[in-house]
Amino acid sequence: MPGDGRMLLRRMTQHVKNQNWFAVALDFMIVVIGVFIGLQVSNWNEARGLTQKEAVVLEALSEDLEGAIVSFDAFLLRIDRQKQQQLELAMVVDGERSDLTSGELDALVSDAVYLLLLPEPRRASLEDLKTSGQINLIRNAGVRKRILKLEPIIVDVEQSMDEQRRLVFDKVDSYLIENYDLRGIANGSGTVVAESTEQYWPVVGFSRESQLKVVQTLEFRNLLIYRMMMLDGLDSTLRQLSREYRETNELAHERLRELRKAP
Repeated sequence: MPGDGRMLLRRMTQHVKNQNWFAVALDFMIVVIGVFIGLQVSNWNEARGLTQKEAVVLEALSEDLEGAIVSFDAFLLRIDRQKQQQLELAMVVDGERSDLTSGELDALVSDAVYLLLLPEPRRASLEDLKTSGQINLIRNAGVRKRILKLEPIIVDVEQSMDEQRRLVFDKVDSYLIENYDLRGIANGSGTVVAESTEQYWPVVGFSRESQLKVVQTLEFRNLLIYRMMMLDGLDSTLRQLSREYRETNELAHERLRELRKAP
């Protein structure tokens, strides 16, 4: 309060004039203690504000990570299914299975080589943390380090996705268009079309020759091998990213518990 400060100053001046040094010292101590308490309150309010901001950032991060983990778990199940379909198609390519109907072969080709699974590794809160500088609001060095560690793994996942995308668009699609009778897949025999319940070929119940010869060529075998290799690479990097997301989320929760205990 300015009035109290002026009064204290006048009192100190009067004490100096009266050479009452004890009273001067006492007034001086009151001033020092008042300034100290004021600074402490200011520092406490500032620390409390930083704690609240950090908690908000960590809560948003945790919510985003938990959503990513659920999404990745579902996506990894789809990858496992596609890998199984690729193994079954490999048996057909090698002549170990020849009892498939045209529809069953269409479904295998669709699931194993035509279907392109592309996850979304980047999350909004992670991007915001880096671009806005809000990562500095997280005062726990371990959590910040863990967040920064995610970036190279995300890049690996994206590179793996790009490799698959180029192979499917540049090689697999062109091979199927030139060599495979796609009417069965377009009419819903394959998983891709069946999931959306769309039928692109207007003729129902058409007859055609078996496509076994098409899938048993050296070129198709090599395309299947490449797709299996790339899908396995994506599976590996995605599982690593999922583990990192889980560990980062655990650290974020630990830090939130610390902040909630803070005075």
